[in-house]
Amino acid sequence: MKNNQYVTQVHVAGRILQAFAADIWPGRQENRLRFVQLLVDYTAPALGVRTISVPMLASYLGESGWLHEANNLNSRWSGLSEEMRSLGIDVDAGESELTSICPSVPRSILRKFSYANLLFDEIFRDGQDFLNGDLERMSMPRAEVGYAYHPEKKVRVCFGVDWLLALVVSAEELTRAVDPFQRFDQWWLSN
Repeated sequence: MKNNQYVTQVHVAGRILQAFAADIWPGRQENRLRFVQLLVDYTAPALGVRTISVPMLASYLGESGWLHEANNLNSRWSGLSEEMRSLGIDVDAGESELTSICPSVPRSILRKFSYANLLFDEIFRDGQDFLNGDLERMSMPRAEVGYAYHPEKKVRVCFGVDWLLALVVSAEELTRAVDPFQRFDQWWLSN
């Protein structure tokens, strides 16, 4: 898949999902909060939007001084960056598993690295910085979340186009009969 095709597919799916979220939580709500809430509440659980990216979380913890926690994750999932690519299903985990391994890391930090939140970040990425074109040399799976690794040990999450389509279809089906919330203050991302 070429980089520009990937960027277009992410943006189209993301904008559709943003429109669904704006219909459910109208007004001047925080776009990120309502986008993530849409995915958490109104997509099929099998799509795993609550799944936490272990490579990205471990990198963040290491850079932020949580060295013990980063080491715990890296030792539990050793060899994550040895390959030029990997699948999320092989390296990622749920919130409960991660809280048992790193109990001092707040849930809000874990959720920052959920697929739902990372997809929001990907929508607003300019598409020009993808690891020096590594996506064009890789064959990422269409139906899953995966990772590309840069030789400088940078990691980048990639969302399969079929997975994105499944999110859109699931959100459309599950929001059909939902009335807009006039007030909402239980955002999953900030809890």
